[in-house]
Amino acid sequence: MTDNSKILAPTAEWVIGLATSLSGVSRSVQDALRSPIVSQNACTKFYSCRKPRSPSLHLCVLRSLWPIACAILCALFLLFLLAYCKRNTRPANCLKAVQDTKQTREALKALLTIITPTCSFWPPNYLTAAKHTGSSQDTVIKLSLRHFVTDVLDGRIELRDARLDLPDFISGDLKTPDHKIRLHVELAWWLDVLEWIMTAQFAKTTVEICQSAKLDRLTKNSQEGAIKQQMRASAVKLTLLQANVDEHPVARSLDAVPRHCLEAYIRALQISLPTGAYTYLGITIRSPSVSFTSNSFVLAALPFFSRTSSAASFKDVTTALLVSPSLVIPASATRTTTPLFTSLSQILELLTSGPTPLSIKYVQNVSEEYALFLNSHVRNLEEDAKVRSGFVHKWGLRKWREERFLTAWEAGTVNAKLLDRWTIVVQK
Repeated sequence: MTDNSKILAPTAEWVIGLATSLSGVSRSVQDALRSPIVSQNACTKFYSCRKPRSPSLHLCVLRSLWPIACAILCALFLLFLLAYCKRNTRPANCLKAVQDTKQTREALKALLTIITPTCSFWPPNYLTAAKHTGSSQDTVIKLSLRHFVTDVLDGRIELRDARLDLPDFISGDLKTPDHKIRLHVELAWWLDVLEWIMTAQFAKTTVEICQSAKLDRLTKNSQEGAIKQQMRASAVKLTLLQANVDEHPVARSLDAVPRHCLEAYIRALQISLPTGAYTYLGITIRSPSVSFTSNSFVLAALPFFSRTSSAASFKDVTTALLVSPSLVIPASATRTTTPLFTSLSQILELLTSGPTPLSIKYVQNVSEEYALFLNSHVRNLEEDAKVRSGFVHKWGLRKWREERFLTAWEAGTVNAKLLDRWTIVVQK
């Protein structure tokens, strides 16, 4: 017996029973009509015929039964149509639902290779992305950058191994055996970037740094001693490069100098250095392959502008100009737009020009070492109990997550070749 006959068999039995019942009613009506006394009243009562206007009472009966016959035919047609639709669509829908569920599970397994939820349930955004991938039978899982960053900072998800996965994740080359995982950069990120660029020009610490740099140029004699003392107090050994030029070189990060104050700062540096002295300059620069209009620009700018504002004093920022980002001062107090809009050639030209130009001893790309340094910073935040508790006590748990994630993200952008780190050694 076919599936169609199985579905239609109960329907046929019901129709036969209905027809038998109707035939019994019809016989009763006919017997009543044959009676000469009751025929007139029966016709009047049951069939609304006060006086038969036709010569035959059977015609009145047929007219009365016609709506019932039409209803039965319509019911049979609808039942047949319903059975046909169920037979042809239900198995297909069930199979599609099973396939979609399987694809969704596979997509969630792929996501588990890089991220894991901190509770027993996935956040809704990742379930939606997995279901969309399963229903469309696509191999690309697209995650919202906004939701991804927010969920990490809020502690809803964790990266399994940021050091290994973030470079491929940022460059869009992260693959699992069956899926590709990519980030979707929303339009709102561009608005955030433009807002950050505009507000960075008028920040309070930016104005103070520029004024301080100009003051150094105008008052060379009075400021030179103070600058030298501050440089000696903040001097640290380089952990990225152990050069033979100076046993205790001073490392200055130009990332913290606002772009429109960069020339004034370098001129003040040229004046402050004693003759024959060396200094080390470090700067992060956007890769030439990353254009301003590409999504890669937002990914490269993320660790610079997305940190929440902190009450960083002018003293903290000027100290950050002399040393690498420390565990005491969050990187939010030491980042500007300079790395994204300054080229290496511009820096070299500023250093070798002016009233007291400096000589370039060597320029070296230290991107690999810088990424290792950033990852070690993240590892200290995670594994060193003293560092972790001190940071959380001073800045809070969310700020700790932010510093850890965005520092790892910066290391990922460096390894993904979106950013380059350069060390410049100059001598007066």
